[in-house]
Amino acid sequence: MTQVCAMVKFRQDPDTNTYSWLYTGGCYQNGNPVNYEDADIGSSNSFKDVQFEVRMDHRDWHDIKILPEEEEL
Repeated sequence: MTQVCAMVKFRQDPDTNTYSWLYTGGCYQNGNPVNYEDADIGSSNSFKDVQFEVRMDHRDWHDIKILPEEEEL
């Protein structure tokens, strides 16, 4: 694992006066949140150099596929 990148979108409900950040997917190919590289056999790897990034999702809500369990939040 070399990089982690998540897309989030701000959601506000004026009826309940609540807001949240909703995870909408990853930034990499096929919406994956993690970029992997093959490890070398016999080598030792740590996660201290893994880059983490969070990006704001500017797509319209109708273009975002939300999992059913997240819709209820």
